[in-house]
Amino acid sequence: MTTPINRTRTLALAALFSAAALLAGCGGGDEVTVTLPSGAPAPAVAGTPGAPAPSPSAAPSPAVPFATPTLTITGPSRAIANTRYTYQAVATNATPSNYSWNWGDGSPNTAGSSAPKVWNKTGSFVGALSASVFGNTLTGTASVAVVLPIAVGANHTCIVKTDTTVACRGRNNNGQLGNGSTTTPASSATYVAVTGLTGVTQVSVGVNHSCAIKTDGSAVCWGRNSFGALGNAREDQSSVTVAVSGLTNAVAISSGSTFNCALKSDKTVACWGYNGNKQLGNGTTVNSSVSVAVTGLTDTIAISAGTSHSCALKSNGTVACWGFNGNGGLGDGSLIDGLTPVTVTGLTDTVAINAAGDYSCALKSNGTVLCWGRNEQGQLGDGTNINRTHTVAVSSLTNVIALGASGYNHNCALKSDGTVSCWGLNAGGNLGDGTTINRLTPVNVLGVTGAVAISSKHGYTTCAIQADTTETCWGVVVND
Repeated sequence: MTTPINRTRTLALAALFSAAALLAGCGGGDEVTVTLPSGAPAPAVAGTPGAPAPSPSAAPSPAVPFATPTLTITGPSRAIANTRYTYQAVATNATPSNYSWNWGDGSPNTAGSSAPKVWNKTGSFVGALSASVFGNTLTGTASVAVVLPIAVGANHTCIVKTDTTVACRGRNNNGQLGNGSTTTPASSATYVAVTGLTGVTQVSVGVNHSCAIKTDGSAVCWGRNSFGALGNAREDQSSVTVAVSGLTNAVAISSGSTFNCALKSDKTVACWGYNGNKQLGNGTTVNSSVSVAVTGLTDTIAISAGTSHSCALKSNGTVACWGFNGNGGLGDGSLIDGLTPVTVTGLTDTVAINAAGDYSCALKSNGTVLCWGRNEQGQLGDGTNINRTHTVAVSSLTNVIALGASGYNHNCALKSDGTVSCWGLNAGGNLGDGTTINRLTPVNVLGVTGAVAISSKHGYTTCAIQADTTETCWGVVVND
């Protein structure tokens, strides 16, 4: 049976509030004070007591006292994966130039005193900022813990807890709760610990299975094993975790309906499971119960697995997709399936991606969203029901900082003010607007404010996490 839900619960989120943060609390930041090298010229700074006004023709005088320049970095106190943040560098007693942000996660450096950043993988990173002042360099470093707090699927939901263990709730008929049983409980509305699983950095969920990345770069999966979705060289389901064969150095994972893809530290991608729609990207349609490399894909910084296709975000802001393309979900202007990755036409400056049910969406650095592919229920958000083989803008949607992993023919977006907007199929109230009317353009979710993360995948349910760690969900949940 299906039951409408709109519930709030407190979560033990994955190191979200206990781990080291890149910056101090909202409105605060790390302050780095650097004294200029001994013997360096010490120019007077306009506005400093006793300092003369600067003259374009006058050389700085080292005899005039000056205030030591400081550099203050401000921004959010915690980082959630696949979410767009803005980091601001403000200097006192100087006007720095040549800002360079080295994020420490393998992504390209960025410049400017105000820098947008999306952390596309979980883990602990050390970021560094440098800026030039009076011909000298101010530098500062700080650590950041990036987490993905919740993974919401069609039949079950999983979280990574602060102690790096995993807990899941929902159906357990295929062992997707990972507690060693398929009957006890048959389903659970509360979180159940996954047996023996520790050292986890990220968890993802398919329709009836789950996978997790561990700190050593290995991956494990559990639940239904159709077509080899668990990656352990077998096809029988498992109610306990099993290791994914042949996968090492994994840093991020995304689960499709019956397959998975993992991003590796060398920026390549490996996939496993069902391949009837070419979603493994290895040039074949042969299912694989062990991980196989996606052909020709390098320089990848983020991945997203949909129902029957996958997409990868590259460091230059372009996107490549592969797999089923019958409704234009690969975005290359054709309806030809992709045995290997093809570039999404005309898409640049992308910071986050979502592959869904025969369609895809991308978040751009300016906070707007583009989608392409299947559109019968308005899931592209462009005000029509027309399928698109090229990207189209989601109407009237700005200031987006994160895309909830797209659910069953609906999408949700988290905005910078902590509200959530959704569009597309609404049969189960999955848009959260108090109706069951499909929406061709975004509508606001009622009663959700102060959200810091959202998630939905393969189903009719979407959940938002508030800053106080409460979880608010809307749509329907399917119970045995």
